[in-house]
Amino acid sequence: MIGYKSVKVPVSATMSVRMEQEVVKLLPETTSRLTRIKSTGSNGLISGSSVHGIKNGEEPLIIIDGKEALEKDALSKLAPDHIKSLSILKDKSATAVYGEKGKDGVIIIEMLTDEEFQAKKNNPKGSYANAWQLAEHAAKDMLGEVIYLLDGKEVHAGILETMSAESIKTASAENVDGKVVIRLVSKK
Repeated sequence: MIGYKSVKVPVSATMSVRMEQEVVKLLPETTSRLTRIKSTGSNGLISGSSVHGIKNGEEPLIIIDGKEALEKDALSKLAPDHIKSLSILKDKSATAVYGEKGKDGVIIIEMLTDEEFQAKKNNPKGSYANAWQLAEHAAKDMLGEVIYLLDGKEVHAGILETMSAESIKTASAENVDGKVVIRLVSKK
């Protein structure tokens, strides 16, 4: 995608200004169109949200699981613990991908599937839907180009996405020459 920048952003059941600060550290150029999630209500849903830096009538396009959210309060209906990932597109990158609808920016949200949410809920300390999620967790605070090694051989992330996390015996990560090397050993 043109202008797309992928960023790991921690998402928890009590999303707050801390999330905004983490995104600003990683993507300082997005500050003018950053979404701030205020807090969660007793029902587990986001009780309010606001988009900073927008002018009257300019609303970013909201995409949830690949579909345009038609309701203006779509963000307020999301349960934060069901959010898998959050991406922001702005300026030319947004219009290149979404055309005129993306002129005011795009917020892309991917939700956990029911199976992923149940796995996370049943085992919050170590539930991974696949080997790739396990690998990413091993390197969660590391920055740089990522190289995946499975049983000593370099593999593409797509291979790990097709493997069960249960098939992995160990996962470790280290910085090597500015790159993040994630080593996975299968149970064989």
